[in-house]
Amino acid sequence: MSDIYASKNNRKAAIAYSKRSLDLATKYGLKEQISDANLQLSELYEQNGSYKKSLSHFKNHSTFKDSIANIEKVQKMADLRTEFEVSKKQTEVDLLTQQQKTQNIQVALLNQQNKNKQNVVIATIIALFLIVMLAFGLYRRNKYISKTKLIIEEEKHRSDNLLLNILPEETAQELKQNGKVEAKRFDSVTVLFTDFKSFTSYSEKLTPEKLVKSVDYYFSKFDTIIEKYKLEKIKTAGDSYMCAGGLPFPTKDHAIKMTLAAFEIIQFVEDSKNLNNPDIAHFDIRIGINTGPV
Repeated sequence: MSDIYASKNNRKAAIAYSKRSLDLATKYGLKEQISDANLQLSELYEQNGSYKKSLSHFKNHSTFKDSIANIEKVQKMADLRTEFEVSKKQTEVDLLTQQQKTQNIQVALLNQQNKNKQNVVIATIIALFLIVMLAFGLYRRNKYISKTKLIIEEEKHRSDNLLLNILPEETAQELKQNGKVEAKRFDSVTVLFTDFKSFTSYSEKLTPEKLVKSVDYYFSKFDTIIEKYKLEKIKTAGDSYMCAGGLPFPTKDHAIKMTLAAFEIIQFVEDSKNLNNPDIAHFDIRIGINTGPV
């Protein structure tokens, strides 16, 4: 229903149905549906211009999505562990069965001394072969489990790195530990926005590849400048770049650092116009800075 109303640009009804979906999913503990409902609300609020609500629902979506992924990984590990234990027990049963067969053969061979030596050799070879095969199977099983655990650890490390790339380290750790982030007030923070003049008209003339490469060229340098002054990158949206100073750790010189960073950004954009690089578009930049409580 939410998708139908959204397709008709009736965002109010679409949001209402998405909230209803979220309430039902929360009531019955359906994590996957909770994640989907939060993603829907995030997109609808973003279209509606409610970016704060959009970010809040997107964080909830990411949290439940990671939770679902972790549950699946744990279940896979449990399944592998169960298969290993079953295989181990089956190996013990096979060994006991083979030992019993060997004993029966030895009893029978006592009555047939002429065939005793030949049958004992055959039984011994078979037993050794089975033991070697079982040992090899256990080795491969252990190796497979070790490899799987390594893959899971790598994926977790990659997920952690992605989270740190999106959020400040302190916020990311709090989100991982508590599943949510408590709101904090900062009495003095400096926020910087940039955008490129006439970006829309440029984007209509440039190829998508050149446009993306150009924006990445500028934003990569902006990242370097922001890191130099120990400021916090918040996000990029199209041709807009946003960063802040004085959070998550309050400082007294955030306004000065932000102003110095802004001058470097302007100088870099101006210097780029002198580069003879046909793959990079040349823009004029606008920068806005404000300081206050958040």
